[in-house]
Amino acid sequence: MTHATSDVERMHDYLADRLPEGDARALEERLIREPALVAELELALRMQAGLGRLARRGRLAPLLSRTTRTRALGVGAALAAGLAGIALAFWVLRGSPPPLLTTAPPSGAAGSISAHFTFRAMRGATPPVILARPQSGLVEFAVAPSGAQPGVQFRVSLVSTEGGARTELGTLVLRADERGLVAAYATAERLAQGRYELDVAPAARDVPPERYAFELAPAPH
Repeated sequence: MTHATSDVERMHDYLADRLPEGDARALEERLIREPALVAELELALRMQAGLGRLARRGRLAPLLSRTTRTRALGVGAALAAGLAGIALAFWVLRGSPPPLLTTAPPSGAAGSISAHFTFRAMRGATPPVILARPQSGLVEFAVAPSGAQPGVQFRVSLVSTEGGARTELGTLVLRADERGLVAAYATAERLAQGRYELDVAPAARDVPPERYAFELAPAPH
């Protein structure tokens, strides 16, 4: 059993309240330390909800029956079936909200980017930048971390700091482009007015992130 497979099974046991107390506490501590694991747990929750809808509609049993039959076709077919299952899970969840942050605009949506915000490291403390919140379309958040080199991977988190509380809204691992920029995209309708931060740190190093504070305010009329 691979480490990734073990994580998935452990998360499903956690969601079903089948983990011993010590194992559940250990998983919760990992969730605090590892944003990527949080994303996997969120996906597991969404898949669980989608499979539940399939079961209620009587469509899950035939799907599982077809998947079982494909196992006799060998490893290659089983892999293809697994990929098809993942595609089906996302199809089932089409009605669920998409992730707040994405690595690129959806296919054909590049022209719908309604705002481009670029952040660069500055010396000393700086007050939050006030940005006009678009009402629709996509928002591009581009960051130039200190010393960024093309191809280096960075962990980028969007954090709400409204009211003094820190709430992580999404995390991505992004590769710096030839300009040393890492860019993420968000749906404008899902970004409320208020205070935020972009936390950026090298993905391969355990160092404190650079924090870029900003405030989304209504666009002037």
